[in-house]
Amino acid sequence: MGLLRVLTFLVVAVVVMVIVLRFVLPILRRARSAPTIVPGSVVEYDAPLPGTLPLARGHGYDTADVDQLLERVYGLSGSAPGRAEALELIRSARFHLDRTGGYEPVYVDRHMDALAAALSGGGELPPRPGYR
Repeated sequence: MGLLRVLTFLVVAVVVMVIVLRFVLPILRRARSAPTIVPGSVVEYDAPLPGTLPLARGHGYDTADVDQLLERVYGLSGSAPGRAEALELIRSARFHLDRTGGYEPVYVDRHMDALAAALSGGGELPPRPGYR
């Protein structure tokens, strides 16, 4: 009976030690140290020039697709029926990805959102972007 108690105590002690070493100590170390920075985990892009669509370094929206849609949207925005059609074009737009560059998707999406908001609210369209 005494041997069983000793073995039970040793098993419980080992389990507690593993839990402390595996989970508690790393949490305490992270709480006391500076945040861990993993190189390449956050991609920062150069701020685009105002009114431009910056080019992507890798995968981006196909420039011909984006240019063609912007051409049609700005061309249709002169009349009320044209604004409705332009809004429908923006809402249904899908762009091909260009593996060698293209426009930065984040900035194109932001511009499309601004266009959709202006067209649906009857406001003035944002300036037509230049291209970098």
